[in-house]
Amino acid sequence: MLELVELAERTVGMLNSSGVSEAEAYFIETYSTDLKYVKGEIDVIRSGRIILAGLRVALGRRIAIVGGTISSLSDAMELAESGIKIARASPEDPNWRSLPKSIGKAPVGKIFDERIANPDVEWSKYVLIESAKIPRELSSRASLANAGFKYVKMKRVIMNSYADAISDDLTKFLYYVEVKAFEGGSESGFTEFHASATLEDFSYESIVKKATERALAGLRAKTIETGEYNIVLTPKVFGSIAASVLAPALYADNVQKNRSPLVGKIGEEVLSNEVNIVDDGCINGFYSTQAFDDEGVPTKRKNVFKKGVLETYLYDNYTAQLESRESTGNGLRRNPSSIPRPSITNLLIEPGGCDLDSAVSDLSRVIVVYGTIGEWLSNPISGLINATITNADLIESGRVLHGVKGAVLAGNVYSLLKEQYLLTTKDVENYFNVYSPAIAFREVSIAGK
Repeated sequence: MLELVELAERTVGMLNSSGVSEAEAYFIETYSTDLKYVKGEIDVIRSGRIILAGLRVALGRRIAIVGGTISSLSDAMELAESGIKIARASPEDPNWRSLPKSIGKAPVGKIFDERIANPDVEWSKYVLIESAKIPRELSSRASLANAGFKYVKMKRVIMNSYADAISDDLTKFLYYVEVKAFEGGSESGFTEFHASATLEDFSYESIVKKATERALAGLRAKTIETGEYNIVLTPKVFGSIAASVLAPALYADNVQKNRSPLVGKIGEEVLSNEVNIVDDGCINGFYSTQAFDDEGVPTKRKNVFKKGVLETYLYDNYTAQLESRESTGNGLRRNPSSIPRPSITNLLIEPGGCDLDSAVSDLSRVIVVYGTIGEWLSNPISGLINATITNADLIESGRVLHGVKGAVLAGNVYSLLKEQYLLTTKDVENYFNVYSPAIAFREVSIAGK
C-alpha cells in the first residue's frame, strides 16, 4: 500500500521534473464509521480507505488546482498531468506571488483519539439503544426520533516545491439526537449534538436529557408580541450566528474585496471592551485543532478582538502576500481540490464569570433562545442577522412563563456585541469549531405576531 508521504514526494517530483514553476500536493486519507438509529433500527456504515487529492500547479502566474479521489500512484500522475494542461490554458493571475516558501508544524495538544480511530461498534449500539430509553423515562410524551454517531480518522500530508512533506493524524467525532414530543395535536422537536476531536468530555445522557427537556418545553410554546426584548443566546445558538455572520467578515479575502464591514477597522474598538475573541488552531483538544493549515503553514493563537478592539484579519498565504505580510495559518480548503482561502480554525469567544441561571435572574424579563434556523442566510457583508427562533423560553423574575415559537430575531451582530451587550456566562459549548458562552443582550428586536 502506497503511503501518503511517498505519494506526495513522487507527485511533486514528477511535477517539478515536468518544468512547472511550482507544485503543491495535498492528500487526505480517511476512514469513517457511521451508525444511525431510526425507528428502532440501527444501520452501520463503514468506509474503507479513501484518499482525496488536491494538486496546485503554477506555470509562472498561470495557476491550476485539480483534485479528486485516487487509489493509486498512476491516478496521482494522471491528475498531475491534467493540472499541467489546465495551467497552460489558464489566464495569468497578476496577484500571484508564490506558494509558501516554508512549511512546518505547531505544537498542539491532543488531536487523535484511538477510540475514534477504531470505534467500538457494540458500545455505540448500546449507547443508541440506551439513548432511545431516556426520553420515555423522562416523559411518556417524548420519544427519540433519530440518533447517530460519526467517527472519522484522517491523515493529512502536504508538500510543495520548496519544502519536504509534513503530516499529521486527526480524529473527528459527532453524536447527535433528535427528540420529538407530542401532546394532543401539538408536536415539538429538538436536536442536540456533541462534536469533538476526542471522546474525553462525551456524555450521551446529558445530551439526550437536554434534547428531551427542550422538546417538551416546545409543547407549551406560544407566539409573542413584536417588540424589543432582553435576550440570552445560548452557546450553540450564538456559535452558529458567529460562524455565519461574524467569521466571514474576518477573512482577508473578503476584506480585500470590500465585502466586510470590518474594512479599515484594525485598531478600532468595534465591540464592547468586555468582549475578547481569539482564533486558535493549536488549542488542546478543540474540534479544529491541527498542527498546520491546508497550505502547511503552522497554526497559532491570534487575538482577533481584544477588549473589543479589532487586532487582525485572518490570512492565507495568497491574501497575506498581497499585503506583504505572513499568513496567520488560516488557509483552509472546503475539500482537497478547492483553493485554500482564509477561514477560522477554532474561534473562541472568551467566557465571563456567571452561570446561565444567575444571568437570567438578573434580567427581570428575558427570552432565552435555545434553537434557531435560518441564521446562515444572514448577511456577513453588513452584519445583519435574521434568524427564526425555533425553541426559546420567556422568563420573568426567574420563572418560565411559556415557550416561544414563530418569532424572528433581527439585529446587527456588531451592535449586539457593542451597544446592546450585557454579559457572557462562564460555561462554554461548541458549535463545531466556534466555542462560545451564552451571551445576554438588551433591547433586541423580535418580530412576533
